[in-house]
Amino acid sequence: MYIEKVKKALEGIAVEVYEMAPRRVVAKVPSERVRDAISRILTEFDKKVYVSQIAAVDYINEGEFELNYNLWAIGHGMITIRTRIPRDRPVIKTIIDLIPGALGHELEVYDLFGIVFDGNPHLRESFLKPPEMKGKYPLRKDFKMG
Repeated sequence: MYIEKVKKALEGIAVEVYEMAPRRVVAKVPSERVRDAISRILTEFDKKVYVSQIAAVDYINEGEFELNYNLWAIGHGMITIRTRIPRDRPVIKTIIDLIPGALGHELEVYDLFGIVFDGNPHLRESFLKPPEMKGKYPLRKDFKMG
């Protein structure tokens, strides 16, 4: 079964693995183990995995950002690697060396949330937002217009 395959791959890494819906598995992983989790998923699914999205959520009252790496395992389903990082030091290791197609997703999250993907040499602001908004992150909950 699909969830069992994911659980096996993430054994010793994931804090929790559960099925959100048919063919949709979520794995909660400590931020320092995201790369390990993705590497194991790539191995388990014969590298037939791509990033469909990296979604960030601002939990301002908890002082954290949540990152959801939505990976599509071709022929199986979606695997979400979910982690949290501190809002006052929003840094996580890049995954573009593991999955080059993650570049655009990392650029988007950096540009709109200010989350730094350490090791990504292509990070730059004004990927999606206008240059005059440099240093401002419009998808953070404390962002103010004007």
